Amino acid sequence: MSPLDIEKVDGVPIAHVNEDIDAANATATQQRLADAIGPDVLSLVVDLSDTRYLDSAGIDMLLRLSDRLDRRRAKLILVIPDASQLRRLATIVGLSEAIAIHPCLPDALKEAAKEQGAAPQPDPGQPTRYSASTTRLPSGEPKMTSEHPYLSIEVTNAPEARTIALIGEADLTGTPEIEAALKEACAGEPGLTVLDLRKLAFIDSSGLHALLKGHQLHRARGQELRIIPGPASIQRLFELTGMSDVLPFCDAEFAFDG
Repeated sequence: MSPLDIEKVDGVPIAHVNEDIDAANATATQQRLADAIGPDVLSLVVDLSDTRYLDSAGIDMLLRLSDRLDRRRAKLILVIPDASQLRRLATIVGLSEAIAIHPCLPDALKEAAKEQGAAPQPDPGQPTRYSASTTRLPSGEPKMTSEHPYLSIEVTNAPEARTIALIGEADLTGTPEIEAALKEACAGEPGLTVLDLRKLAFIDSSGLHALLKGHQLHRARGQELRIIPGPASIQRLFELTGMSDVLPFCDAEFAFDG
């Protein structure tokens, strides 16, 4: 049995967590759960029936995941049996006030089905999703006009460097635009590109791959890429995957030095 098994029932992803969640595995568990969130997912059921222990890092992970789904107008639903010690913990820390919790999987699936039925139907004449918008200006003035609900890419061209700021969530839906922005940045004369992750709220494996491709492309074309680190939760994923030793991270105060 793996630590996390994912299945789909009537289009609803169900993640069965088969281990305790603590500081040692909370980030990795969040990453695996996030990978189950497709672009059209309206609810995610996380089954904690076989989880005996959840520390503060695990609770924080669930709250972050719930917030991420909320931003997508989707819902996180937990399965925690009434008799479990975990259910008592959820009540004590107020988790049950922030996230829907059901004692069994059938009840959770009923709520997920309601979410599916309550979803607004898209206008056939309008796109149901947006792509990240990348605005490039010849001057040093940045501009951002993205209507994408998850990711915005802000590009500034200045004499000292080209700056690309990622704002929001860098997941599978936004990686083509990230790759395109990095590719265009190193298409001209040799110079410096600064990738700013300070306003990044989430990144998954596809986002990591896009940054690695951009780094490799810059090196192949004789360009320099420097990356300003993101928040601690973002950098933790780079550390866990070993990417912090591969990608050219640089403190913001030194990122534009010649």
